[in-house]
Amino acid sequence: MDNCDLQQQLQQLATEQTETATATNDYFLLTSATLSDSHRNQKGEYEMRPIAIRLFENKKFGTTYGKGLRRNALFNATAEINEPYAKYLLDFEDGRTWINYARTDAQLAIARKFIDQVEQSSEILWSWVKWYDKGTGDKEYVDGFAAYDTDTEEIAFHLNDPKRDLNEEWFLPARRCQGRTGTNSPAFLATNYDLA
Repeated sequence: MDNCDLQQQLQQLATEQTETATATNDYFLLTSATLSDSHRNQKGEYEMRPIAIRLFENKKFGTTYGKGLRRNALFNATAEINEPYAKYLLDFEDGRTWINYARTDAQLAIARKFIDQVEQSSEILWSWVKWYDKGTGDKEYVDGFAAYDTDTEEIAFHLNDPKRDLNEEWFLPARRCQGRTGTNSPAFLATNYDLA
């Protein structure tokens, strides 16, 4: 199965889920049975590429950074993927703000698919995805989004980044971190592998 077929299947899956969802949290109740067969191992288990998503409380939330510009993200986050390594930046904000920041055609299409969920639930925070180069500090929007359900503490992360050959979905529980004073430690961590 090539990348185009997989992308079409994922788009079809997202469309079907949006049309058939009866409650906002249905989005987070996806099981491995609904995911693409191309990501299954020989035992039939769904395999996700190793990822660590760290959510940091935005201490500048609500402050301004220019005339009429306000920091709206409740959480800033990083998503680090191994094999191949790539780092992405996420800014989790309420759904209405998230929709208003849609700029590309792909982002507008995603926003249209999830507008009903955004209208129905304030417990879900949403983010667009930016690729980040640690060496140069360059940032670039890529296709995809992340959603964080503050009630169930689950994260859904959808990524389509052809430049880095990444087209994946992750569904992870986020766990509260015990912060140490004086350090920049995350408030929540979602990962599918041992970080040690």
